[in-house]
Amino acid sequence: MEASIMAFNITDVLGSVSKANPGQEQIVYIKLELLDPDPDNFYTLEGIEDLADNISLIGLQQPIRIRPGKDGHYIVVSGHRRRAAIMLISHGDTDNAHMFDGGVPCIIDNDECSPAMRELRLIYANSATRVMTPAEVSKQAERTEAILYQLSEEGVEFKGRMRDHVAKACAVSKSKIARLHAIRNNMVPELLEEFDAGRLNESVAYRISQEKAAVQHELAKRAGPSIRDYDINRTEAAIAQVKAPKPAAPEPQFDGRGHLEFDGRAYLAERAREDEEYDEVLQEAAVGLLRRLRRIKDRQDGIEQLKLEHGKSHHGWSVDGGYVSASPKGLTLENHKRRKPGEPYKKITRTWAEAYDMLCTYIINRAPEILAPKVSELDTGPQWQTGEPKEPGSYVVIAGYQAIEHPACTMRAFKFWDGDGWRDEKTHVPFDMTVYRWFKIPEDE
Repeated sequence: MEASIMAFNITDVLGSVSKANPGQEQIVYIKLELLDPDPDNFYTLEGIEDLADNISLIGLQQPIRIRPGKDGHYIVVSGHRRRAAIMLISHGDTDNAHMFDGGVPCIIDNDECSPAMRELRLIYANSATRVMTPAEVSKQAERTEAILYQLSEEGVEFKGRMRDHVAKACAVSKSKIARLHAIRNNMVPELLEEFDAGRLNESVAYRISQEKAAVQHELAKRAGPSIRDYDINRTEAAIAQVKAPKPAAPEPQFDGRGHLEFDGRAYLAERAREDEEYDEVLQEAAVGLLRRLRRIKDRQDGIEQLKLEHGKSHHGWSVDGGYVSASPKGLTLENHKRRKPGEPYKKITRTWAEAYDMLCTYIINRAPEILAPKVSELDTGPQWQTGEPKEPGSYVVIAGYQAIEHPACTMRAFKFWDGDGWRDEKTHVPFDMTVYRWFKIPEDE
């Protein structure tokens, strides 16, 4: 026998999720431990703490809709966030922990329908009540389309385009469904992961999804974590840079003796210019790079600590003058201040050894905002002295608070001794920490 064909009006069918008159439906009180989440519910349960506070204050304003499950349990049809919030209240240690000991207000949905229709009703209910991210809407639309095709196999007849039905079920425009569909179907996995995590702007994701996979892979490789900060203009510039034809390698030039010529002067000039750009951003990032280091034994130990704390975890962050990104190979900086309008962002990479040596230079040159966060083993050498200096001047000091004196709680700083006490080198404000050791900085001749 052929399956009966049923005309499909999505509003009528989905509206049956609340088709009965609420005044005629019976509210029953079900024990919390008998309420199970729907395994097909793919929505996140964010903001539960705020919802729990609201329910604790004014009570549960809307019963949870459930359907019979197995062994006396019930499955939540609509109200997963409410159930999670009630669990948070019941397992807490506040005065309201027992407010649902008598059961949770529920409405039992005994309407028999296929699993596909039940899941579609769940999506429809969440579309009307949730504020979702583009990534969540995208996943919802993808799942809705699969459900509608399943219903078609069950004998439901669709009139019009599938995308129109998906848009109505998800309560979004058809154009948005098209954009999200393009993102989910065309974007490479590493960028789709960023989009699903909410770290990639929808308009940026849609623009990238229009490019071939090879371009997307290269863009993700070049941009790294900084792609999370891209706007549409920066995205266009980055795509153009990836797609730009690579310049042909220059023909090798030989001198009269058959040796390759090398323009060392031009190379050194370009290297010096890059070092200057790099230096501007590194000075802003120096405190963040040094703050997490432990006690440093020697230069090699300092280099390895930088690589371990930042490079192996691929840290990246913005500073006033640009962007910092770390990898096991080295530290990459983007100098945004020197970038001209329309010019692509230039990345300059230096090894961890080079970056460490530059950071040490800042400290040696007494940059006051860059303080070694912890004491080096070298600080116990014979150049350090204790007690009060005999003459005024600038000193490098090891200081801390006596109540918590410990190598991890001390710091190295530049201070001024005026004969009566220690003061800040620049402002001459009295220094309120205990100075344990010091050595005098030789005055310039």
